Amino acid sequence: MDDKLRYVTKRKIGSGGMAVVYLAHDKILGREIAMKVLHPHLAESEKARKRFENEASAIAALSHENIVKIFDFGITDEKCFLVMEYLSGNTLLEFIRKFAPIPNLVILSICHQLFSGLKEAHGKGICHRDIKPSNLMIDNNGYLKIMDFGIAHLMGNDSMTMTGSFMGSPNFMSPEQVAGKRVTEKTDVFSAGLVAYMCATGEPAFAGETINHVFHAIESCQPAPVFMKNQKILPDLSNIIDRCLKKDPQDRPSAAECCSIMESFRISEKMTVSRNRITGLIENSTQYKILEDEELFNHFHGKAKESFKRKNKAIAIKELSIASCFGTVSEFEKKILYKAGKGNKNKRLFFLGTCFLFCAIASLLFFRSHTKRFDNHNTALVNNGILKHGDSTRIESVNVPQKTIPVQNERINPGDKFHVKSEIVRSNAAAPVFVDKNNDNAILTSVDSTKMKKNGNAIVYIKTNPPWTKISVDGIFVGEYPTISFAIVSVGNHTVSIQKDGFQKVEFSIDCNTNDTIEKRIQLSPNP
Repeated sequence: MDDKLRYVTKRKIGSGGMAVVYLAHDKILGREIAMKVLHPHLAESEKARKRFENEASAIAALSHENIVKIFDFGITDEKCFLVMEYLSGNTLLEFIRKFAPIPNLVILSICHQLFSGLKEAHGKGICHRDIKPSNLMIDNNGYLKIMDFGIAHLMGNDSMTMTGSFMGSPNFMSPEQVAGKRVTEKTDVFSAGLVAYMCATGEPAFAGETINHVFHAIESCQPAPVFMKNQKILPDLSNIIDRCLKKDPQDRPSAAECCSIMESFRISEKMTVSRNRITGLIENSTQYKILEDEELFNHFHGKAKESFKRKNKAIAIKELSIASCFGTVSEFEKKILYKAGKGNKNKRLFFLGTCFLFCAIASLLFFRSHTKRFDNHNTALVNNGILKHGDSTRIESVNVPQKTIPVQNERINPGDKFHVKSEIVRSNAAAPVFVDKNNDNAILTSVDSTKMKKNGNAIVYIKTNPPWTKISVDGIFVGEYPTISFAIVSVGNHTVSIQKDGFQKVEFSIDCNTNDTIEKRIQLSPNP
């Protein structure tokens, strides 16, 4: 830039899709600053310039140690620029690539600062909408700074939706952003949870070959549990991440709640989660990781001993198992953990075995009780599947043409008679009834199948899949299968109808001769 101007650029320190960031010098105040300059080909775009103005106004409204400070904003004939505080350090993305998996207490320090900054922004009604590791800066003093408020909006603004094109970074977007729904402060919480997940595992929670694959995973899939990728993860930290990644925004905690949870952990465990954790990792990562492992092992191992003394065995075993992730426990303590794990496994196996045995017995009883009636007739004839001319017995298993007919849902009391379209309907028959369409009185009396068949009538066995179907013959309701599985009918032609809610009604004709035994197996089709 011209020396006559206030700011003198020194070197480029970063570049993005919209702007280039330079290290510059403020000649008036005599300090180093970061100057973010809009790309020349975008400087004439009203939309791009509006985004720059939006970022300036959003940051200017905030004053917090974890949010980058803005000093100036300007538009000239040639340039559109922001002047911000200069941060010497790396983006969180670079930090993760260098140190992942990041130790627990360092993650807690990072997350506490991140949620503190978001708490400030949300308290002023500003939603960032693009929280991701490359928009977070870790300076050499261990401070985390939230940057790039370019797509931030005031919460409550109806325009805070994704219209036309998505806003945000695909791998760190929330389900509501992917779906194009209105976003709230819980959107930032979800993205912050994804940042914490990547700190703990070194890789994004949702990934895919294409953006569509990533979007599908964010909307419909749960990421692999953190402990499966990092066995050293503390349960309390894992729980915070899991809560932040809930699909429904209402199920996620607020940024303020996350701060409170981490503060409660710090107090209850009497551990520091200050910026010194971050600077310690930066200065000597190998040595720091060893020291933190020793600290956590001694802490939880000591707690386990105290819990054993107080006879809180369940709590002691939990604390001992956490300690074992960070160091070596004694052989005696290994036996305790082994027995606890084996005991839990045996309990699970016993429970599963009991459930399986109960289901098997119940299924057997159900099968026997509901197939007994169907098999009481001459099973030899059924198995042979032949026609015996002596008594004209016919065994049939056919596919019945189906048609959909509206089902009548009137409630009918036992023993009552109703005429519907000149057909007689009788509900809840206690036993198979004799059906004779030429004699209405035939339906009033339950019958003995053997006696009725000797009188020259026919018997019709009906079995359906699925069960619990309503069976009617010539408009006469004879019962539900499998409670009723056969009906006595007079010689001649009869119409049988079968219906069940949610399935297409089946209706077919049978021609019965003297002393016939006819069996029908019916497969119902679901309604379209």
